[in-house]
Amino acid sequence: MAAAAVRTAPVEQPHSPEVAIKVPENPLALDPATLVGMSERDMVQLLGQPVWTEEIPPAKTWQYGNARCRLRVFLFMEMTTRDFRTLSYELTSTDGQPYVAQQCFAELIAEAWHP
Repeated sequence: MAAAAVRTAPVEQPHSPEVAIKVPENPLALDPATLVGMSERDMVQLLGQPVWTEEIPPAKTWQYGNARCRLRVFLFMEMTTRDFRTLSYELTSTDGQPYVAQQCFAELIAEAWHP
């Protein structure tokens, strides 16, 4: 009697090369909280290359910014995939305007997609 073949489910890759992040026509529709859980690749697709990076194990810090806003993203390794993913972020601005976090986030996205 032949031994039964063992089947394993394919390992799901976090994002295949064909997957692209679609930025809405109105970047204000995006909530900065959507950054949490994003991979490094997703971050680059959405915001471009960071202007500053730092790696102090076990974390990586990426920074994006313009004259009005600064976004710091804190990435940690997901142990099952060994990919770095966003655990948290810090978004600051020089104005005291209401909803400034969402406005700054929208500006950074718009700058990345329309330099």
